[in-house]
This record gives sequence, C-alpha cells and structure tokens, in this order.
Amino acid sequence: MEYEFDELEQIVTVLINPLYLSFEKQTKERFEQVSATCKNEVEKIKKRFNIAILKAVDENCIRVYIHRHQSCLINFSDTMYVYLRSNKLQQPEHEAYAQSIVACYEEIYECINNLLLYLEKHYHRYFDLDERLTKLCNEEFAKAIKSNLDQLKRELKRNEVNDDLIKITSDPFEKLQSDSATISYRKRNYLQVLLLEILTRVNDKDQVVTTDQICDLLLSLNYNNTRFFNFIIYYYGSVARDLDNAEELLGFYFFKKKLLNQLAIIPMMAFNNELPDIREQIANWFTEEIAFLERKQWLSSVNGNVKQDLEDRNTKIHTTLAVSQLSFSLKLLIDSGIFINCNYTELTKMVARNFKTDRMENISEGSLRNKYYNIEKGTTEKMKDLVFDLLNMVRKY
Repeated sequence: MEYEFDELEQIVTVLINPLYLSFEKQTKERFEQVSATCKNEVEKIKKRFNIAILKAVDENCIRVYIHRHQSCLINFSDTMYVYLRSNKLQQPEHEAYAQSIVACYEEIYECINNLLLYLEKHYHRYFDLDERLTKLCNEEFAKAIKSNLDQLKRELKRNEVNDDLIKITSDPFEKLQSDSATISYRKRNYLQVLLLEILTRVNDKDQVVTTDQICDLLLSLNYNNTRFFNFIIYYYGSVARDLDNAEELLGFYFFKKKLLNQLAIIPMMAFNNELPDIREQIANWFTEEIAFLERKQWLSSVNGNVKQDLEDRNTKIHTTLAVSQLSFSLKLLIDSGIFINCNYTELTKMVARNFKTDRMENISEGSLRNKYYNIEKGTTEKMKDLVFDLLNMVRKY
C-alpha cells in the first residue's frame, strides 16, 4: 500500500519551513495559495485512504498502512507546533509579513490535526492507541487535567481517604504537568475515564467516599499500578494482623477474595497495558496467603485425614497452557457440548485446585472465571495454533 503524503510532506518540510522562508511582497499571496493547496490535498488524501482500504485484502496490511500515516501526521503536527513558535517570526524586520505566515501555519496545522482526527474516527479499529499524542493534544490535555487536579485532591482529602492512596491516585495526573511528559492515546483515554469516575463520586456532597470505595473503583478500572498493588496488600495486611487465629484469617481472605471476584469491571481498561490485570494479581496474592495458612494448619495438626487431603491437593497436573488458554479450553469444551450437565463454577474450582501452569503454582478461580467471559484476541490466536498442531497429530494415527 502506497505512501499518501508526498505532497503534504513537501509543503510542511520545505515550502513553509522557516529556515527557507523568503520575506517578500508576494509573501501573503504565496502563503494563501500554499494554504489552499494543502486543504485540497487533505481532501484528496481522505479519498485515497478510502480507496486503499477498500482494495486491501489483508487486515494486517491495513493496520500497518494506518499506523504509518498516523505516525507521519503526528510528526507533521509537531513540526507545525514548532514552526508557530519560530524565533524568525518574532523578528521586527519581518513583522509586516509575519501575520500572513502565521495565519497560513495555523490553517495547515488545523488541516493536519483534522486529518489525524479523521483517521482516529473512521479507522479506529486500526488506529494505534499506543502511539504518542501530538504536542498540541498533550499540552491541551495537561491543561485540562491541571484545572481538575487540585479539586480531586481536595475532595479526596475532605472525604478522609487514606493519604497514601490520594498520592497514588493523583500521581499520574501530576506527572503530566512536566514539560517533558508525553503520553499515548491509550493512556490519555484511561486517565480521562479515571478522573471522571473519581470526580463523579467525590462531587456528590450527600455521600461520603471511603478509602475502600476508591480502592474498589481503581480495581474495577484495572489501575494496575505497582504502587497501588503494594498499597492494597499493606492495607489488607494491616487488617489481617488484628485477627487472632488462622481460622479468622482464612475467613477474612476468603471473604475478600469473594468480593474481589464479584466486583464489576469496566472491560478493555488498563493503566499499564504491559502488566497483568490488578484483580488477578491480588487474587493470586490471596490464593498464596490462603494456601500458606492451610499448610500451616496442616503442620500443626495430627489428623491423618488432613495430611492425606493436603497430599492429594498438592499432586497437580502441570500444563504448558497459560491461565487464559486453559480457561478458553474449558469454554470450548462446554460450548461444543463435549462437557454436558456441567456447572462452570464447580469446574473452575476443580481445575484451579488440580492444575498448575509454568508461571503459576496456584491458579485463581476468579482469574479463570474472568478470562472465561473476557477472551482476548491473543488467546484465540494461540489456541488456533494449538488446535492445528493437535489436528496434525491426529492425522498421524
């Protein structure tokens, strides 16, 4: 698929580059003509985009095509951002022509940003959310956040939310105020939702917002920040330290794990796309604590039946499948009718108790259930490869 920006790139990098500007009487007319040419070219580019997408037969080619042009538009936009702040335009001897040049820059800048918005709106399936924001979008978003940041911290403080949690929650917003801070489209979208959800709750004067409620909100939004994970573990641990015996501790962890698994989540959300789901991380921590307490109980017991039960539970089937793939396999067996009269809750409990993976000694029931209802594209692709391998093996018999 072809590169569509030859003429637009020539306009941005050569024709209107401040380094090559020649200030003369024809400056105004010439830049009005360049501006008109740019507008016409942008409309032609939109049509070429549509034609190229319709002709494409491979979705991966479309994705690469859109990503390439998205990246170029971001660079063009940032170039125009720099042009508009050029020292050459501020020099007194160029004052007579600077106004028309700035007007031209602003029109071309707007054309480029509108074309980028066009890509995001019409080809959102292929738009790269992990690409950085333009300098303009980054600057505008930081300003919008700054106007709400003080209110966010003030209202959380008024509601007596834990001070450490306030710092953890407001930290990504404060980092945006640095001149060097840049974020991706995905991170911007996430922070917009996070800020809105928190402000919606704290602005309700008839309701007191607690530390537990903010924790639940961050969990439902998959705020998988390492500092938040450490806070949650310490927060629950401080409560657990006040309990008297192993039975109370087990009851506490089982109850917290139950609430965690029942918590409603907002799908396709993550603070850090490269880290595991925060609920899965905490559920695994609960599982490890529960397993430790159960083993500790067994060590202090002289009951032979307890010992035998632990030995049975410690003999686990080792699978090379990831948890998401294991959960998807169960779904396939149920949906295809191979497993019938099967309660999925009991099935996941049995699998969690009797299976282990390369990365996880103790599998969380909640993690299996969550991944049963939220199947990721990467999981389906890996399972397709596995099914093909199994089919090839069957053919050998």
